[in-house]
Amino acid sequence: MIKEQAIDLVLEKIAKDKTYVDNRLQHYKKVNPDFFSHLEDEAFILKQEEKDYLLGVLLVIFEASALEVKHIKGEKWSKYEDLNWDELGKYKNIESYLDVVFVNYKEEDLLAYVEDSLAEMEDDFLSKVGREFILIKAKTVIDFIR
Repeated sequence: MIKEQAIDLVLEKIAKDKTYVDNRLQHYKKVNPDFFSHLEDEAFILKQEEKDYLLGVLLVIFEASALEVKHIKGEKWSKYEDLNWDELGKYKNIESYLDVVFVNYKEEDLLAYVEDSLAEMEDDFLSKVGREFILIKAKTVIDFIR
């Protein structure tokens, strides 16, 4: 189980080093180019700043969990993602969905990080579609940890 402290360490690295995000994302893109190509193909519905935000959220998950990104692919990814979209569709909003998901969810701290990342902000640039897209992609990655 990934703890909040691991997430905070990654966020501190990002805050201290302006090149950290780009360097680490380049690394992950080399390790699993198919995953990132697939992600980019599907992210056409997002504005550029939403795409960038998605990559930042995923980077924190990768780094905090030390997840082997090369293992995120294929049928298993599609199965998890489809299940997550189906489940989200049963609820009227993200908050209702997350209330149910949090019950007995092993990676609670990572999911809480994603939830906090998607909270509405004063200068909000995330659309409803962007929030849902980022949530499902992030949760699907987290599901690979379990």
